[in-house]
Amino acid sequence: MLYYDITKDKRGNPDRDGNIMGIKRYLRIVLKNFWIIIIITAIACSIVYYLDANVYHPLYASTSTLYVMSRQATPESPLDSNTFAANKELLQNYKEIIMSSIIADTVIKELSLNGYTTEDFLSNLETKQINATSLLEIKVINNDPQLAKRINDSITDNISKLARNIDSEGSIYVIGQAVLPSSPISPNKGKNMLLAIIAGIIGGLAIIFMIDYFDDSIKSTEELRQKFGLEVLGLIPKITIV
Repeated sequence: MLYYDITKDKRGNPDRDGNIMGIKRYLRIVLKNFWIIIIITAIACSIVYYLDANVYHPLYASTSTLYVMSRQATPESPLDSNTFAANKELLQNYKEIIMSSIIADTVIKELSLNGYTTEDFLSNLETKQINATSLLEIKVINNDPQLAKRINDSITDNISKLARNIDSEGSIYVIGQAVLPSSPISPNKGKNMLLAIIAGIIGGLAIIFMIDYFDDSIKSTEELRQKFGLEVLGLIPKITIV
């Protein structure tokens, strides 16, 4: 049985020695039942390993970078507030165009992505501005690394063509071509295994303390004094007859 009350001396002050004995008792309980932690942790790691290998499909991300520049931003012109505002507005416009059905439907048709809907396509596409600059990052996520790169290449080609055809206020330059991803971004096997180990340790400790909490047997003379306030007159040793 676990006792969480702070031990006090005759004057009612916290008994430091008694508290230390309580901590040592908890450590003895954990060390005695450490096999429970090992088993629970092994089970948790086995489950995570199985899920990562057989249930979760790996996802790959192919990323490209575009440089968006308004007509006002020329090498000769200073970067004033008007130019900065124009670049920001132009960047936001291109983000909306990339995430629209115009680009999605064009790429789906161009690459013959049978079975892909516009919603499916856009759900695996991300765009973001890089650190308040004029750089725009395009990320395509797919379970096929080669297809992720092909989709990204098609997006950059089509957005560049579209910019040249419809926009007279700015230009797009591809400064970072999409590369073939070599490793998946998900599942993160290392992170998942670490979480499984932590969960196994916490679960094992919870089981150990729960078992001890519901165990009403007296295991030491200290527990007898603490629970009933009785002094021990003597001990009967356990004798094994061979």
